[in-house]
Amino acid sequence: MIRTTAAAVLLAVLVSAARADRAAGPTVADDLPAVDIRLQDGYAAAHPRLLFGPADRQAIRQAAEAHEELRARILWQAAAMGKYVPAPDDIRDGKQYWRAEYMLSGALAWLVTGEAAHRDSTIRWMIAHCAEDTWGTGYGANVDLFAAWYLYYVSLAYDILYDQLDDAQRKAILAGLISHAEAIYQSKLPPQDYRFDQNHTYIPVTALATASLALSGETPLADKWLRLAAALMNRSRYVLGTDGYYYEGTGYWTYALHWHVRYADLAARAFGGTWHDLPALAENWRFALHMSLPGWPFRWDVGDGGSYGGDRAAHAKVAWNHMLYAVAAANRDGAARAVADRIVATGRDADDPGMQLLWTMRADGVEPADLADLPPYHHFADHDVVAWRSGWDDDATCYLFRCGPPEGHAAADKLRRMKDWTMNSGHVHPDIGAFWIFAGGRYLAVDSGYTARKFTDDHNTLLIDGAGQGVDGNYWVYRGWPYARFDAARIVQTHLADDVGYVCGDFGAVYTPADKPLTLKLRRHLAMADRFLLVVDDMNDTAPHGLTWLLHTTTDAPITADGMTFASTAGPARLVTYVLSPEKVIADIGPTEVLGGTAPGPGTLETRGHQLAIRTLEAAPRQRLVVLLLPLADGRPAPAGVRLEAATDSQVAVTIAWADRPAETVTLDLDEATDASRRVTIRESR
Repeated sequence: MIRTTAAAVLLAVLVSAARADRAAGPTVADDLPAVDIRLQDGYAAAHPRLLFGPADRQAIRQAAEAHEELRARILWQAAAMGKYVPAPDDIRDGKQYWRAEYMLSGALAWLVTGEAAHRDSTIRWMIAHCAEDTWGTGYGANVDLFAAWYLYYVSLAYDILYDQLDDAQRKAILAGLISHAEAIYQSKLPPQDYRFDQNHTYIPVTALATASLALSGETPLADKWLRLAAALMNRSRYVLGTDGYYYEGTGYWTYALHWHVRYADLAARAFGGTWHDLPALAENWRFALHMSLPGWPFRWDVGDGGSYGGDRAAHAKVAWNHMLYAVAAANRDGAARAVADRIVATGRDADDPGMQLLWTMRADGVEPADLADLPPYHHFADHDVVAWRSGWDDDATCYLFRCGPPEGHAAADKLRRMKDWTMNSGHVHPDIGAFWIFAGGRYLAVDSGYTARKFTDDHNTLLIDGAGQGVDGNYWVYRGWPYARFDAARIVQTHLADDVGYVCGDFGAVYTPADKPLTLKLRRHLAMADRFLLVVDDMNDTAPHGLTWLLHTTTDAPITADGMTFASTAGPARLVTYVLSPEKVIADIGPTEVLGGTAPGPGTLETRGHQLAIRTLEAAPRQRLVVLLLPLADGRPAPAGVRLEAATDSQVAVTIAWADRPAETVTLDLDEATDASRRVTIRESR
């Protein structure tokens, strides 16, 4: 049984310490003796208790009436459960593990309607799952993602329907929950190395915490499960970034981060206190907003976002973005509420309508902010990612630039002090120094999507002597190099305003192995406006090197060349690229061939769009590349001419002779002493 003595709630102390940037201890084993959890008074006295209490039933019924679409989807899932029971082999292999969410819908459908059919079909599903001794054959059987989803949703349904179970049903379900919770518990015991940052850790641990709270008072094992889960989740929460950015990109953000929200939900009810105010959760609406693109719900394709083709329309799935409602409610945050409204309103086929209803009803009393009042740009300072767009309208031109370590700067010190943390950045690509472009309603400069082997060559960044970043070509390109090398990559200066954005990133260290002296200096300057992107790359070293400049498009249309001017099309939009300096380079154009796949391995050779590679002719200790990119929306003509006016150590100036507006000269000041606000000037010219 969970202890309910007068001992201090040391878990809350541990979390507070984490928020103050002090790790709780070198290892989980060091933390465990200090974890002694006191449940809130009356918490374990009745069911339901996990997500809501007995007194909340009427409010849930009213919320279901108010949110008709969610109610309809909940009832649809509940009705689907009544048509069949998953076969034993289907449960064991876990190939449709996400359908475990139906059990929450079935339990809520009974609560909302009172119809016994929904209750009975849910119980049949619960018993069928608990009858199997294996949840998820193959990788991680009984202890990984498939088992975690089953354990979590069976526990929720058990909690909601507890008073509706007869003795035989309760006994069958209880036996299954205990055996599978114990399996996860045993798999997570110290000593071992943990990937606290990875969803394969915190999803099973969240499920373990859920089962332990659901079974409080029914098995003495729940005490040890919860103590271990609390220690592990404290550390998993602690390693999260400090700026709201999710390091694995939008695909895994929507798949994984909501499990941190689920744990915060459980902890807030069980232990009391504030649990949703970690920056990774409280500031996450900024990630959701600035990783979005016009024509919602398109998103930047960063990291293992998906192996999409064409216009990347697969990004339209909403999935669990509605987790922002829970954060908005807990923090009374109108901005988080507004971002959740906007995303959810434009998506279809969102997952888990039952959880969405519970999260949405909490946020119903939070007044949404006016997103039009927010600046359309942001610098995520921990991960050093800059998003800039010309406005919030559907015709906006949007840029993204990443120049930081895979899991943020704050992680460097945490990694040194947490002796049992093995960092896992497998879903982060070698794209430090890369840019992305979206304009005219189309992706114009993208990366390669989900791959089994990750190459710098697949991204809009640079190669040094033809070589990429970190352990290039591996699934884990950041493993095997000291994190300090990647932590040295950073954005050194920014100026973000409505008319123009400027950002400078320094990332030479990510090309230099630990056994080599760190002498390479590589800086990328970007001047961003609605009608152009000016990119200036400066390299300095004691030894000569060659540079390769990379650009990737997403469509099947080939890139065309006219001298050193290159054009690519994406539907009605075009991107025209001018290589202005040096005058003599080698341009290679061809399909982007990647090794696709969603797991480590050799991968499958796939063609995804096209690549432009600009290579300097000779190696030299100093190199500079000046490239102007013009995103042209439907029907907008290319300029009559573009010329490089000046290219000195301290200045680059480019004149654009627009066909549909006065010519203008863009000047980029490269003097490091210049204030960022004066780095870019734009003036009309003749």
